[in-house]
Amino acid sequence: MGQLIFLIGMMGSGKSYWGKRLSEAYDCPLVDLDSCIERGEGESISSLFERRGEAVFRALEGSYLRILLDKEGPLVVSTGGGTPCFFDNMSFMNRHGRTVWLDVSPGILAQRLVADGNSRPLLSGVGEGQLLSFLENKLEERAFWYSQSDVRLAWDAVGGEDAFWAALSLAVFPALSSSVPGRASY
Repeated sequence: MGQLIFLIGMMGSGKSYWGKRLSEAYDCPLVDLDSCIERGEGESISSLFERRGEAVFRALEGSYLRILLDKEGPLVVSTGGGTPCFFDNMSFMNRHGRTVWLDVSPGILAQRLVADGNSRPLLSGVGEGQLLSFLENKLEERAFWYSQSDVRLAWDAVGGEDAFWAALSLAVFPALSSSVPGRASY
């Protein structure tokens, strides 16, 4: 098993986007956990939620997360927003890799999700006027797990995409270089 970098955070925080950039910059594969589940189960995340329910989806998510230990070499993993919050997924990720919380304020998340078309399963039935409140509540529910990450990168504190990229690169480079893991905030 190689070094695993787990990107965690709310929907719309940029886990897939930043995962792709890390994958390209460090020449290591990117695994999008939701995409793995969709390929393995032969249906979309939305369909899984609708047909089989969130509890079944979360159990599948935990199983697919553990399969990643069989992968060779360094790997960047873009998790689902709820992945750290179920079963012992967060402690599992902390034991087997470096976790990086992409911490983005609910206001910015709402802007991104509206621009993205609100296509997330958990947002089904949430109107644009309710979105900010929904995200604030969801972040409050998840903060306990997210705060257990090895690294917390706060978008609002870093100051823009270039600075965020620099901080993210610094946060994961030691892990990809076999450095001793530790906790940090940027």
